This record gives sequence, structure tokens and C-alpha cells, in this order.
Amino acid sequence: MSAYIDESAGRYKTFALGCAIAKGTEWTWIKRDWKKCLERKNRELKRAGRKCISRYHASDCESFHGDFEGWNVAEKRPFVAELLSIINKYHVHILGITLDRAELLEVYPEIKAESLDRESYAALAWLLFPEIAREARKLDTRPAVKVIFEHGRVSQHMVRTFDRWRAFHLADAEIFDSIEKGTWKVLPLQAADLVAFESMKDRDNQKDKTKRDRRFPLKELMGDQRHGGGRGFHLGREGLERLRLGNILGEREVENG
Repeated sequence: MSAYIDESAGRYKTFALGCAIAKGTEWTWIKRDWKKCLERKNRELKRAGRKCISRYHASDCESFHGDFEGWNVAEKRPFVAELLSIINKYHVHILGITLDRAELLEVYPEIKAESLDRESYAALAWLLFPEIAREARKLDTRPAVKVIFEHGRVSQHMVRTFDRWRAFHLADAEIFDSIEKGTWKVLPLQAADLVAFESMKDRDNQKDKTKRDRRFPLKELMGDQRHGGGRGFHLGREGLERLRLGNILGEREVENG
């Protein structure tokens, strides 16, 4: 099976990782349906003389930037709803985890500002791997999991964190088969992007002065039991302090000088 991971950062210092886990046969059908959805939307845009989209990108779709310039809420909502229906149609397990970057800096004051997002990524990845193992065992009694993450500026520590985590957690480490980098062209990473973005927005909304109801995409992802359902976690100050005690991020800061 494969676990796809992507990240999202919010305006209220929230950093999130989203993960979607399923067997290979499920991903085959999801990729087919996802591609058809994008192609169908592009045919509609082309007929209207509008710009086609290269992919689904959650933050651009939300803010109507990039490929989604000229869109509006009335157009966005059914498009996102169709993508959600594709995920919910199959047996996919969803994980969304967050932390507060301001709290991370308080616990790790030595982290440099330019590496804050990379260290946030590493901290959440450390929490994410055992949850992937837990979900994988729900899908198969003897799972073999390949991790695919979107490679970029903030994910530079991913492989090192993965290798170090496996050395610490031998019981769970055996289920992981490999880890590899991907790009947004890998369609399931677009699904992971959706999970990460909605997890980030949900945490951001909890910090906003104006309290808002949970957004409909996350309600769909977390509440629909036709797939594996979904789970969300927040790595708070206590969890960050435990990482500190375990020297999880500190060692790398020394190495990086």
C-alpha cells in the first residue's frame, strides 16, 4: 500500500501534514477518477474560453490564485465536492496533524527562522509515521507501506527523519517498504494536499477571533465511514517538549550548525 504526504502552512502559525493511505488497487481507481475530474473541468473551461488548470492545488483553489484565477465560491464548491467524493468512494484512510510554529520556537529557541517550516515538517513526520503504521494494520494484517512525499523546500529533512524514526521504532519500522520523493504531478499527492490544507484551516479557525463551524471538506474527509474514516491530531506544547527530551530535532540543529 502507499501513504501519500503533503504539507500546508497557515496564517495563524499553523503547520500541517496531510496523509492519505490506501492499497495499490484503490489508488489505481482513485487516480483514474481524479484525472477524469480534472479533464472534465478543463473541457468546460476551454469551451468557455478560460484558463485550464494543471492540477488541483488547495491553497490556490481556496484563494482563486494561479490556475484558479477568475473562479468563485459557486464554482469552487462543486469541484472540490467531486474530488472529495472520489476519495470517499474508495477505502482510503485519512490522517491530518498540526502544530503551532510559535510553540515550536518556544520549545526550540535555537531553530533559525529560515528553517522553521522544515523543522515543523520533521516534528510532525515523527508523529505521523506510527499513525501510518496503525492505519496500515487496519488495512492489512501484514502490510508493506511505501511512503511518497511531495519534495520541496520544506521537506528536506523527510528522509533523514524517516530513517531515524525507523531506528527508534523497530516494531513498526518493519512494515515500511520504502520512501520516495514525488511532485504535484503524482495525483494522489494532490489528495494529500487537500487533507493537509483542510487540517491547517481547521486549526487556524480555532485560533480566529471569529469562531467558525468546521468546513465542509473536512467534515466529509473525517466523517465519511465509506472509506476508512479520518483522524486528526495536534502536536501541542507537551508533545513538543517530549520531542525535546528525546533530542529528536536538537541533534539535527547541531549537525546543521
